[in-house]
Amino acid sequence: FRRDQAWKAANAEVWQTLLNDTKARLSLGEQDAEAIMGARRQLEARKHHDTWQRLPQIKVPVLVLAGKYDGVAPLAVMQNLAKRIPGAELDIFEGGHYFFQQDPRAFEVITKFCLADQSETRS
Repeated sequence: FRRDQAWKAANAEVWQTLLNDTKARLSLGEQDAEAIMGARRQLEARKHHDTWQRLPQIKVPVLVLAGKYDGVAPLAVMQNLAKRIPGAELDIFEGGHYFFQQDPRAFEVITKFCLADQSETRS
């Protein structure tokens, strides 16, 4: 969302590199029948997967991570998810859907959460 037309014009080379990288990632496995079937099955599973009503039942520590400029998992959706899970922590990073590659803070936050003694936070 932050890469509007003005940004693209001012950063044409960077924008082209981003486009090329994205096209290369998307083309991986595009001729592989198993990869195609796997992608279809993933989309089908996601289409029917709805646990919204069960989220308040979660009794373990949860860290919800969001990229400020994420167009795939928008910030508002991630904020609502965190509100729905009792005691969930929300951390917002600079970046889009791949914020963990764009914000150097991400791995520190994730590691700290995973290594924390969570035994006293929930019962």
